[in-house]
Amino acid sequence: MSEAEPLPRKNPETTSHGEPPPGRTWPRAATAGASAGPAGCRDPGERVLLVDDDPGILQWFRRALERRVTLTTACGPKEGLEVFDRDGPFAVVISDMRMPGMDGVEFLSAIRDRDPNTVRIMLTGHPDVETAIDAVNRGSIFRFLSKTSEPEELLIAIRAALDHRRLLQSRANLLEARLRAAQRMELVGRSAACVFHDIKNMLTVITLEAEMGMLQCEENPRAREHFERINRAAGDVARIAQQLVAVGRPVEREQLAPLCMDAFLHEFYGMLRSAIPKTIVIDCDVPHELPVIRADAGLLGQALLNLAINARDAMPEGGKLEIAVSVVTVSDDEARERGGEAGGDYLCIRVSDTGVGLERAQLARIFDPFFTTKRQGNGLGLSLVIDVARRHHGWVAVSSEPGEGTSFFVYIPACNQQNATEPKTTMAEVECDRS
Repeated sequence: MSEAEPLPRKNPETTSHGEPPPGRTWPRAATAGASAGPAGCRDPGERVLLVDDDPGILQWFRRALERRVTLTTACGPKEGLEVFDRDGPFAVVISDMRMPGMDGVEFLSAIRDRDPNTVRIMLTGHPDVETAIDAVNRGSIFRFLSKTSEPEELLIAIRAALDHRRLLQSRANLLEARLRAAQRMELVGRSAACVFHDIKNMLTVITLEAEMGMLQCEENPRAREHFERINRAAGDVARIAQQLVAVGRPVEREQLAPLCMDAFLHEFYGMLRSAIPKTIVIDCDVPHELPVIRADAGLLGQALLNLAINARDAMPEGGKLEIAVSVVTVSDDEARERGGEAGGDYLCIRVSDTGVGLERAQLARIFDPFFTTKRQGNGLGLSLVIDVARRHHGWVAVSSEPGEGTSFFVYIPACNQQNATEPKTTMAEVECDRS
């Protein structure tokens, strides 16, 4: 049988039960659990399981897909489940529709119950619309193929299924990484809460002593200035400690108020100018009539200030700090993949610098609590930024190349009742613009 021959509906030498006739045996390639594939391919995430009650069909598949797919075969649904439980996981499972004891829909439903991420393909010599609909609804079938398909068609379908499996696995890995990050942030908040009471008591003493010193130094401006600095520093420590306690805790929607970004960013620029040295040029690109967002102005301002301070530290010899705001349209899938709640219009705040940039290994850990690239950093600035974005039902993205600077993108959902008059772009267009 040549590789270009169509798949036979039934082997003429096969009995009604799919067994070889008396005195004959099928090659080992067609026996239950037999496996073959490309040399050196050992990745369980790339393996394919084929289940059919006709050994002739199994033999044809092995010949047609030899050295192209890591294929394991099983004769019938019972042996198929045994092989899956014993030798799994499998990335793709292909099942015949009509098999004795358990049809293909029931078999693939059982596979789905064992591993929802396994991609399932239905193969039959008697396709009809009702069968296909039932298979999709009951078994979550990825694709429905006819046994008359050419080998190349089958190979294309299997490769598409493997690509789909990789996508499912990458999404699962992303969700797992987000869960671990959320757990770390919650741990930071709990740890801070344990010591916040003691810190608050000590800061109260420091503040009172500083205020007493200011009262006693009214005639000595220089000494009074030192006490004022102590008082301001104590207030900064109290605010930072309060933020750490709040890390990982969701902000209720009632705590978020409508915020006009035009006025907010104008005020933020005035504060930013005093924190950034004159060797750094600040360029703000803020369109008029931006949409309203629901936000905590204090938290959002602190997050943007952290990004600006990081940009400043990345340009010790001077450079350019750019803050740009745009309205982007995000699909439901993109929003959920990034950690948002739903698609729609988002306000994207981009903070870019022309500094030293980041290595790929640094980018992978940049939002981890206590990870820092600075000699005197505490590794909490970007953790707070991403926590603030999540508390506003948004997310943060980053783009950087060594020696080319860094760009952070903060996404906050726009209020539904407000439509922006500025042109809208997609999220990919905004993040690729700097490149």
